[in-house]
Amino acid sequence: MKNKKTQIEKEHKKDRKKRMVPKRKLQNGLKLQNNRQEIRLDLQALSVKESNYLAIRIVLTFLASVSVLFCCFSAFQVKVSLIVTAVPALVMAVISQILFLRKKSGWIGGTGMAIVIAVLSVILLNSVSNGFSAIANDVLRSVNKNMAMANLMFVVNEDSLVADEYIASIILSLLVTFVFAIFIRFHLNAWVVLLQFLLCASGFMYKCIPSVWTLVLAGVTMVGILLAGNIKGRITKDMYAGMLVFAGVLAGAACLIFILLTYIPIPVVDDIKDSIVYNGGNLIYGKNDYPEGSFKRFHTVETNGSKKLHIEMSEPAVMYLRGYVGSKYTEDGWTENDKDIYGEDYEGVFEYFAKFNYYPLATLASYMDITKINDADMPLSDIISVEVENLAASSKYQYLPENMTYDSLPDLYAPKKDVNFVAQGFGNRKPYRFYMDTLSKNDYESIYNESWYTEGTGDTDFIDCEQTYAYFASKNYTEVSDEMKQYFDRTLPEAGKKLNPFDAIDVVRHYLRDTITYSEDVTANDPGTDFVEDLIENKKEGYSVHFATAAAMMFRYYNIPARYVEGYLVAPEEGETSIDVLDQDAHAWVEIYVNGLGFIPVEVTPGFYSEDDNSTIGNGAVSGSDNQDSESEDSSSDQDNNDNDDSTEINLLYILIAIVSLLVLFLIVVIVRRAVICSKRKKAMKSENREKAVAAASLYIEALYKYAGKKMEESLPSEVITVLQKNRFSREELDYTDVAVVRDYAQTVKQEVYHSSNLWGRCRMRFVKCLI
Repeated sequence: MKNKKTQIEKEHKKDRKKRMVPKRKLQNGLKLQNNRQEIRLDLQALSVKESNYLAIRIVLTFLASVSVLFCCFSAFQVKVSLIVTAVPALVMAVISQILFLRKKSGWIGGTGMAIVIAVLSVILLNSVSNGFSAIANDVLRSVNKNMAMANLMFVVNEDSLVADEYIASIILSLLVTFVFAIFIRFHLNAWVVLLQFLLCASGFMYKCIPSVWTLVLAGVTMVGILLAGNIKGRITKDMYAGMLVFAGVLAGAACLIFILLTYIPIPVVDDIKDSIVYNGGNLIYGKNDYPEGSFKRFHTVETNGSKKLHIEMSEPAVMYLRGYVGSKYTEDGWTENDKDIYGEDYEGVFEYFAKFNYYPLATLASYMDITKINDADMPLSDIISVEVENLAASSKYQYLPENMTYDSLPDLYAPKKDVNFVAQGFGNRKPYRFYMDTLSKNDYESIYNESWYTEGTGDTDFIDCEQTYAYFASKNYTEVSDEMKQYFDRTLPEAGKKLNPFDAIDVVRHYLRDTITYSEDVTANDPGTDFVEDLIENKKEGYSVHFATAAAMMFRYYNIPARYVEGYLVAPEEGETSIDVLDQDAHAWVEIYVNGLGFIPVEVTPGFYSEDDNSTIGNGAVSGSDNQDSESEDSSSDQDNNDNDDSTEINLLYILIAIVSLLVLFLIVVIVRRAVICSKRKKAMKSENREKAVAAASLYIEALYKYAGKKMEESLPSEVITVLQKNRFSREELDYTDVAVVRDYAQTVKQEVYHSSNLWGRCRMRFVKCLI
């Protein structure tokens, strides 16, 4: 029986080769011939044969791959030869597309190539890992330069670096080309273009701009892929319209990225940008308990006693855990410094510091270590270990104190130059550990201007690096507008004088304590007015963010580098080594730069420092925390009575995300529905029961003609009519040839209807009617 069935199938195949459906002139100049349904393009008498189509796929795969690699390598300044990247891409494009000509060979060949690449990677593991580390270092170097970051580099073997980088680039080229080959072979052209666009635009997120010629190559490739998306059919006006629509979407996305990443001095655009960045950050990293320097949010305080951090300490110690750092004072709030301050004269200076084990954010601990060696009378200090678990605080930052040791750096996230430590990856809440050098009562004045530092007899490498950075800090953290200088000339004590940092602390604290009342029930500053001047002259009340902002500008007025800081104040009870940090422990303070010591925290909010010891910096008096708690409760009750305008702000970002989520869900439902219907139809048409297969194919043909607005009985060829009549009325059993005739004709009608439809009709046919 089995041999008989095999013989019938062989005869069926021979018969199919001989049997031809007569040529018929169809709509729009398409000609369909025989069961293989070869489709010819009626465009200036040119035709695309299978060999030409293969060549087109190879070229598009190669161009898509190299355009992405060239753009990324150019943007991030990866030191890899373009020839080394292009040759393996071309080889992979040719091999993969030839293998993908047939479904079976495609599966086997694709799996085989993936295995070969994996085996090569394992065999050359050391070279591949060293090469990818070198490429990653090139990328990090560009990101560090443009984003003012100091990501730690990977350790590489310099002896074989060039060869290893070539091997890694070849593996990368093979992988990228293989992925694009799969997408292009299965006609996922829109996805290819979208993926290509995102990868080529990735550099813009980090201010890394690719070469013009690589962008042109990428653009030409995208157009080519869109143009070839319908290469089996006629190139129609609808196709060009679709290309224009898609190009418009890409252009809109590019403009959106440009707006988000480029400062545009238009108030409305700037407000939208600020809202998207702030709320987007809250969505990704978790809500920030403080306003990240924005004056528009200085009036908002929301606390509910939730736990934010859990801290385990080897010994209790007061800590000011730095999070957000504002370096530049503007009319809208504190922002980061411009990235170009780390260029020109300071290009590579942080890498230079690292060679001598110096880092600006660990200056204080380094200074204390050297002082211990050179000064036997130094006040008591200890190294303690601290482990922080982020429970619900913004995971954008690693919260670290000013006296963190240099040895802690390898276990931390990427330091952002001299600013803070930022998270690597979204929502990273892994616990982290560091060490800090504590000084009795945080009495930094007692170790200020040690003789080993002033006379240059201590660690000369440290002194040289610190003095270089001190000049940098003085240049970039003392900016005060002429208008504010004139205002302070009229209002501040010791006006116009350059004060010792610790004398300035005393002056600033007394002035703020006598001028501003602590309160969290405050309103936003008036538009068009300077924040500090409006605070001192009109509002005369505020909480830590207000005191810290005013104090920072006052220190700058006295020519002391200063910046605004937000984070958490940790003030454990005596003997307490396990602490839960709550949302009401969020706080703002000032960091000032003291020669030798580096940036140190200065507490300027009344109630948070000991008033009978004004020389003490950042003692984190517990009374201050109690004050803040009581004020938080009072302000929370007061805020319940405020206008709904402040408490029910519409979050446009969340609404947008909800809409996008619903659209995505709708698309998923549509795609799944189409997949199920098409799968059932294909299964029925390929059924072993020939009568059922013919019936399913005839129903499909009827649905296609109905969609096209034609009458089925007027359009069917005689061969198909004969089979349908045989199935319906004859007692004679259908053979495989009969099934093939109806099934092939169904495919012919599908192609005819699809290629005669416009862009909207094709989408409707595919996703609404599920006919293709």
